[in-house]
Amino acid sequence: MARKMWVAPRATVITKISSEDMSAAAGGVAKSDAGGTVSISDAATDTLAGILIDGGAASGDAVTVCILGFCQGRAGDTVNEGDLLTSESGGRAIATTTKGNFTIAKAYADAADGDYFKMLVTHGRIGTYA
Repeated sequence: MARKMWVAPRATVITKISSEDMSAAAGGVAKSDAGGTVSISDAATDTLAGILIDGGAASGDAVTVCILGFCQGRAGDTVNEGDLLTSESGGRAIATTTKGNFTIAKAYADAADGDYFKMLVTHGRIGTYA
């Protein structure tokens, strides 16, 4: 059975259609695809949709994505409380300070690679001002 992430009662979650198998990606960063579907993010420059709460086993399945508020995510490297987060190539959350990267959340706990941890989902982009 696929893991389901914790999400705060007042967080905003939406149901989207997956464009791939996302059953093992709970807690990972989801990106928006053409046609309104979502898939596992593989770069900090992707259009990040939110944090995957639970995933479908096949393309076309419904998935739940946290788009605003507190939820649980999975670290792709060491994360410190207060870090701004983006996605690494495996769809996990990593800290970023790189100009032009999209951000999906702020860490509310320290975490090591592979850990599940609390984050506040917000959306942004680092230093894109002229």
